[in-house]
Order: sequence, then structure tokens, then C-alpha cells
Amino acid sequence: MPEEPASPSSNPAPQPQQPEIPTNPVPQMPPAGQPVAVMPSQQMPAVKQKPPIAAQILYALGFIGLIFGLLFVVLIFIGTSSLKLGLFGAGVKVVAAVYAVLIIGMFYIINAIRGGKKWALITYSVLLALSVVNVLKSSGSKNSLALDLIPVVLVLVLWTKNQDYFH
Repeated sequence: MPEEPASPSSNPAPQPQQPEIPTNPVPQMPPAGQPVAVMPSQQMPAVKQKPPIAAQILYALGFIGLIFGLLFVVLIFIGTSSLKLGLFGAGVKVVAAVYAVLIIGMFYIINAIRGGKKWALITYSVLLALSVVNVLKSSGSKNSLALDLIPVVLVLVLWTKNQDYFH
């Protein structure tokens, strides 16, 4: 007699199960009112905030200071090169070069303040405080004190009103 094929119920050996392949590759949205779980790699970039007005004014003043400071340095180089000052002229040029580096560094700090960097605000605040103390100690003219008070007011506004802008 021919053998009948074994029925599935008579075969005791388990069959390996195939993993389920999702038919819908689009992730399912949670029901309304439920939070959406977002992977860290899928997070949206933070919206870039507009710099506070005090930071913009500080940047404008810093840019003007950069232009006039570098113009001053160029005039020193031109003036000392036309005169025969010897070693004194070389020393003046070195001081002018250091001054140019300091001006560019200060503008870099002010630009970082406009970009919302907290370290730049702290550094600028310390340098500004040292400048005010130097003016008060040297009993400078009222004009130099007034010129120092403008950035002081701007920095105070940045520290008090716009603290959430800095990171």
C-alpha cells in the first residue's frame, strides 16, 4: 500500500518561524495628545534666535572700534616708517602690533557675544570692569568714563534681560 503523506498535525517537529516583515515602512503616529518619542539623531535643530538689541548695539560699537583701532595702527606704522627713530620706532611698531591683536581679539569676543556664547559675555564683562577700574583709578577725563559707561549699560542689559539667549 502506498504511504500517505504525513499530515501537518501528525508531524511533531516544530517549523522555524519567519520574522514578520512590516508592510508599512512609515512609522506610526501616536494617538492625538500623546507625546512623540524622537530619537536623539532625529531631533530638529534648535531655532536660531535673533541676537538681543543690546548685543547688536555692542557689535556695532565693536565694529566701529575695530575700524578706528586698525586705522590708528596703520597710521602709527606709516608715521614711524617715514621718521628715522631707530630703536624707539621699532618699539612703537611692536606696541602697535600688540594693540592690533588686542583689538581683533576684542572684536572676536564681541562677535561671540552676538552669537550667544556665555564665555564671551563673562570675558567681556571682566575686561570691561578692569577698564572702568583703570579709568576711575587714573582719574581720567569725564569723556573716557562716559565712553566706558555705554558698554557697561549694554552688558548689564545682556546679563539681566537676555540671560536665556546665552548658552
